[in-house]
Amino acid sequence: MFRLLFSVVFLLLNTVAFAAFDECRFNYGRQWQNSFNENTDFSGKGLSHLAIWIGDNDNYNQYWEGSMVRAAKKNNLTPVFYAYVIAEYDKDQGNQDCDVGSPNHCTNGAETIRNKWNSILSRYRSYAQGVAQDFGTSGTTIWLIEPDFFQYSVSGDNHDTRFNQVGGGIPDADLCGKYFNDIVSTIKSALPNAKIAVDISPWLNDGLVTWYANFDKSKVDYLFSSGGRTQGDQERMRSDNNNLVTWAFASSAMGGKKIIADDGYGVGGASNNDYGDWLNVSNLNNRISDGVIGLTIQEPNDSYYTFAASNPLNMCSGGVSSSSVSVTPSSSSQAVVAATKKTLLVDDLEDGDTVSLWGGDWAIYNDNDNGGASTVKRSFVTGNASSKAIQVSYTLNVGSLTYDPFIGLVVATNADGITTENLSTCSSIQYDYKGAAHSFRVESPNITDAAYFETSVASTNSWTTKTVSWNSLAQPTWGISKSLSSTRESVRAFSWQIQAASGSGTLQIDNVKCLGLAEGSSSSSAVSSSSSVQSSSSITSSSSIQSSSSVVSSSSAASSSSVVSSSSALSSSSVAVSSEWQSNTKLTVNENTVVIGQSNNYNDERHVTKNLGNLVTGETYKLSFDATESAGGQEFEITTTLNEYCNEKTTLTGGNTATVTCTFTAKSNDEAILTLDMPSSRWEEITISNFSFGVVSALQTFTITFVNGTEVLQQETLEEGSLPSYKGEKPVKESTEKYIYNFKGWSPEIIAVAGNATYKAVFDSALVRYYVQFLNGKNVLQADSLGYGILPTYNAATPTKEATQAYTYTFKGWSPEIAIVARNATYKAVFDSVLNKFTVTFVDEDGSELKQATSYDYGTSAENIVLPADPTKPSTDSQTFTFAGWTPALSAVTENVVYKATYSSTTNAYTITFVNGSETLQSSAAAFGETPAYSGQVPTKAATQAYTYMFKGWSPEISVVAGNATYKAVFDSALVRYYVQFLNGENVLQADSLGYGILPTYNAETPTKEATQTYTYMFKGWSPEIIAVAGNATYKAVFDSTLIPESSSSIESSSSSEAIVPAIVTECSIDDNQLNVSITPASDGSSWNLQFNVFDALGNVIRSSEKISGTASSYTFLVPSIAPTATTQTYYAYIYLNDKAEQACPSTLSWNVASVVVPSSSSEAPVVSSSSSVDEPVSSSSVEESSSSEISSSSMDSSSSEVEIQSSSSEITDGLENALIPSLALSLDGRKLQIHGAKDVQVRLFDLQGVPRYTVNNVNGFVDLNNLPAGSYIVYVKTKDFSLSRRLVLR
Repeated sequence: MFRLLFSVVFLLLNTVAFAAFDECRFNYGRQWQNSFNENTDFSGKGLSHLAIWIGDNDNYNQYWEGSMVRAAKKNNLTPVFYAYVIAEYDKDQGNQDCDVGSPNHCTNGAETIRNKWNSILSRYRSYAQGVAQDFGTSGTTIWLIEPDFFQYSVSGDNHDTRFNQVGGGIPDADLCGKYFNDIVSTIKSALPNAKIAVDISPWLNDGLVTWYANFDKSKVDYLFSSGGRTQGDQERMRSDNNNLVTWAFASSAMGGKKIIADDGYGVGGASNNDYGDWLNVSNLNNRISDGVIGLTIQEPNDSYYTFAASNPLNMCSGGVSSSSVSVTPSSSSQAVVAATKKTLLVDDLEDGDTVSLWGGDWAIYNDNDNGGASTVKRSFVTGNASSKAIQVSYTLNVGSLTYDPFIGLVVATNADGITTENLSTCSSIQYDYKGAAHSFRVESPNITDAAYFETSVASTNSWTTKTVSWNSLAQPTWGISKSLSSTRESVRAFSWQIQAASGSGTLQIDNVKCLGLAEGSSSSSAVSSSSSVQSSSSITSSSSIQSSSSVVSSSSAASSSSVVSSSSALSSSSVAVSSEWQSNTKLTVNENTVVIGQSNNYNDERHVTKNLGNLVTGETYKLSFDATESAGGQEFEITTTLNEYCNEKTTLTGGNTATVTCTFTAKSNDEAILTLDMPSSRWEEITISNFSFGVVSALQTFTITFVNGTEVLQQETLEEGSLPSYKGEKPVKESTEKYIYNFKGWSPEIIAVAGNATYKAVFDSALVRYYVQFLNGKNVLQADSLGYGILPTYNAATPTKEATQAYTYTFKGWSPEIAIVARNATYKAVFDSVLNKFTVTFVDEDGSELKQATSYDYGTSAENIVLPADPTKPSTDSQTFTFAGWTPALSAVTENVVYKATYSSTTNAYTITFVNGSETLQSSAAAFGETPAYSGQVPTKAATQAYTYMFKGWSPEISVVAGNATYKAVFDSALVRYYVQFLNGENVLQADSLGYGILPTYNAETPTKEATQTYTYMFKGWSPEIIAVAGNATYKAVFDSTLIPESSSSIESSSSSEAIVPAIVTECSIDDNQLNVSITPASDGSSWNLQFNVFDALGNVIRSSEKISGTASSYTFLVPSIAPTATTQTYYAYIYLNDKAEQACPSTLSWNVASVVVPSSSSEAPVVSSSSSVDEPVSSSSVEESSSSEISSSSMDSSSSEVEIQSSSSEITDGLENALIPSLALSLDGRKLQIHGAKDVQVRLFDLQGVPRYTVNNVNGFVDLNNLPAGSYIVYVKTKDFSLSRRLVLR
């Protein structure tokens, strides 16, 4: 009870899930797969780590790597990363794996590292930071750095001669130093507790030590394996002969670092599903002693989890150990059948019998019971560095079968051929073989249709060791599917089956083992031989030898084939040789004859022995007997041996007799044992007669010589009657150019010694065969081995040669000319070449053909190409075109080509004329698309009596040049204003400034005249009579007078027109810088005041005078000089008399000066009555920025209807200088243009090229200019009676 309880508790303890990677026990892990997610439960599976391949994304992937990392954290497992970042990044650059295609990692990988290293580290950084975020930084993570890292190095580049790295490989010390250390630092900057592992390249063999010497081993924690399948049951990591590195050697090369093993992967990264040799405690203990501390399986089944959970191998308590409970890997949850107690060696065949060391029989079978006619026999042979191996010789014959014929060899696992063995602890089956291709099969009673698990094995002419893993076995598709694990737990036999359409041959088998089982003697009852010969001490003439061997029938053939019965064969080692004839056959002994019948087992070789007594050293003995085969029998061979002295092979044919003789001199006092061996499966009887053996008397001796041509090969003295034999090396004859020679035998045929004899070596001749190949360039099209004197014939496809740009090739023949074979020969394909022709076409710019396509030979020079006439292209309004050549540029003919005409273009120029009436002001050329500009003086138009004119612009409005154009000056007209006054005597009753043609109206009080003593006065009217304004006019009040009668009887009236006449300007003139004014003083002699202003064409005051008072009839003003410039300008002078614009003088005086210099100081301007009216339309195109005034809001007096004019040379940003037009003023408040003193104003803004930019009508108050860009503008303001233009600067 205690033992049972202990076992249950121990089992429970061993099924507890392990956690995290631990160097004190063996670590089981697995690869992550798509079906998992972060909530997958890995408890109870015995795992310590989860592994995943990373690198194929630029950044850490939350849905792939992230899910694995979070699952590892939840299950308390260690994340392991196969960091394949460099290779995956290189794939993103268009490079493939080295064995997939080109370009690849072995040609461009090193260049990618050199050029993209920061990007590669950035990818590492993203992964490490993502892991730190999801897993934390305190736990352990393991990073397996760059499988195939070696391929980017100089050594890797030199090692793989198939490829060359662009720019050469990276020096080993740099790759393993700087670059590797960069990776480690990048990972540990985010994960300080990360463990680093380096890849093992087992194909480097001894070079692994040199490679690892480049690493800083302090930065390496582990080694790891990746790639092809690894071996858990061997000291070597892999089983192929190119990978000699052992687990222990790899660990030692890296200073004793421990190894995390991988079961490897198959094609395309898929699982190899072959890891059974790892699921063995003994194997694991061996690997642990080699330095392996962990294992990662790609796609394990439940058997892996069961094994892992049940075998917590301890490595830190004085050695490794496992539970005493054996858990068999299984894909099901059923109870585990007890594992076999058989030992490793099934049979080594050294005992030469048909019973294996496991106790089962070796048997053969064929297809005869199914309708086939195949034959098979079994025998023992020497070879494979051992004394015995079992062989089957066969001939396949389909007979009446509807499928391929077959034969087979089978060995049962147990003596009864029925009992099965649980081989779950057997990791794989291994055997040596030589000969035919075959299927190795595992037979089990749970498969009832003979569809056994099997694997195909290729043929070989030399001894080869085959290891069969369980996962490599599969059932044929025609059978009923069964579980491999259940078959593995109930194995009845192993068999080797040969099945093909036809053929014959041999298959030899030796050293059959079940790997993973313990070495030593089998635990099954030993069976040395299942047969022992029983015989009486004396044999009567008619007695029959009875064998006691029991025959077990073994059924292992495919389909329903019956198996030929098998018994254990007798051998010389198991037969007690006596003086009587003994055999494993039916044997009849008479006085003079012995008849040898069939063997007890039809398939066994016949084996007969007889003890001929003791030999005496130095005595000469002769053996002689006749052997006769029964009539009708087939030809076969009988072998006669007698100790070491006789080994005679004699051919028997039906009904014939052959004599067997052997003479020898004994070398020791041994028993003389005669043995006769005959083939198995024979029905013929052999009769031995005339048998004699004994000492012979002294015989005469003769010289026997063996020669090869003139060379004596062997010479010896032999007794009469003895049979000579040649003991030297096989004779050879030197080949000639024509023949090679093979030794055939001796001439004459060797016979028993009867005298001196010479035997000459005889040779068969064969034509010498030579290697003849047909090449196309470097490609071998056909290769033959032909005998001397044969004329080679080329039978493959006609050679071709790829056309080049210049030539097309046609097969011509062979060089040299084909001749009969006399030596090795190489014939190279020779081709006729035809120069290629190409078409040359000329087209116009629009693609229309200019010259029909013409054919030219490849290489025709550009000078020899016939050109079409130079094409033309019609001009447009904007451009004129000139043929410029062809594109592409003409060159020698190398391909079909189309040349297209190209044209250069010249922009058209047109004549632009500015006129003023009939006068041409400016005429010049301007390019199409340009905007013309007038650069002359501002056009003027002579004033008439009725009107004055101010330049307004051009008609039509100036636009970009599209052809010849004439622009006409356009003027705004303004009525000439005249001074009209109404006087009553000297008193001015009313004074007006009225436009030409207006009929003056007197609106003041009716004039009166004070009565005198004589007269009273009554206003009569005006003198002269009021008429429409045509000049300055003075109307004087006229009165009717009435005489005051001296007496009341008579009163006379009279008219009087006396009045005071005010001062007027009668003349104005300009004389250089002098302004001369003539004045008619007031009639009453009162004083006047006089002032002038000089305006430019924009109405800006640029000169003014102080107010002068006086009573004289003239006054001369000195006008400050106006310096000349490059262009002529017109200026206007206004005269103000008694604070009114004087109209008696011409309203304006004008004169031309060369330029304007704006004074540096301002002078105070006279005040002008707001009732005066000035109409000054100005064209912005006539304004020069340097001469315009700018309006400053600070100069405006908002409390008065009068505005002062101020001129300044300094620019005021975002402001205007006040403009003086009676009752009209401007100012700028930020981006608001304020309009003072007028309503319903039109405002227009122009840029400095005269192009309108903004217009608004009926403005009252202000205009918002926020939508205009910063810059300089001309603002033009117009009311019903006035117009004004000024420059405006917006910031």
